[in-house]
Amino acid sequence: MMFDPAAVELPALEAPVLVVALRGWVDAGRCGQGVLSYLADHLDAPVDVASLDISGLADLLHDRPEIRVVDGQVTSLAWPSIDVVAGRAGRDVLTVSGPEPARGWRSLVDALVELALRAGVVESYCIGGIPAGVTHHEDVRVLASATDAALAARLGDLRPDYHGPTGLQTCLQAALAARGIPCLALGAELPPYVAATPSPPAVAAALSRLRRLADVKVDVAGLDAEADAYIAAVEARLAARPDLAEL
Repeated sequence: MMFDPAAVELPALEAPVLVVALRGWVDAGRCGQGVLSYLADHLDAPVDVASLDISGLADLLHDRPEIRVVDGQVTSLAWPSIDVVAGRAGRDVLTVSGPEPARGWRSLVDALVELALRAGVVESYCIGGIPAGVTHHEDVRVLASATDAALAARLGDLRPDYHGPTGLQTCLQAALAARGIPCLALGAELPPYVAATPSPPAVAAALSRLRRLADVKVDVAGLDAEADAYIAAVEARLAARPDLAEL
């Protein structure tokens, strides 16, 4: 195990909701990371709970260490990590973000579940983005999957049936449910031709659905201008590509 959940010092939390987004499979439009970043910026009284060093588990060719250079001097070096933050957004929230590691999934999942149990988490959400047969002209649809039939029945806009490879977030979703913590996965649909770039419309759509389901209070109006600029940039890029004129 890369860290001991019992050794993590947690702030006092009342019936917190856990929100998870790990960069990797599947986070088209960097939707999950965008949601977590926006949410973290709007938490009241945020507390850095833990920073889990995953440099021994990550694919460092993909998730490289980051440096900061100021006036020609290297001033810092940061290794890949998974960060846990607590705060309040109308209710207590615990967030988990960072890159999906290349190995050690079972140990990481077990540790995160134990941490959620220690924190008293009552429900959880995994956020991501899904490449789909849609265009940027459409409103972003956010599909959901749940860990039990009763929960899925009240959601609407469910993810289609699927059987195949999955990511760490889905493994965590199943593990949380097995320990009695309901978990929903929310995936914003994005066109494949913009799936590799950050998508403010997808972030806004996923955040809006998270607000309705989890009763998280966060104003998404700040994303409106970013979404408009994003759509204009996509239109300009496509206009320069005659082969994509039909999109």
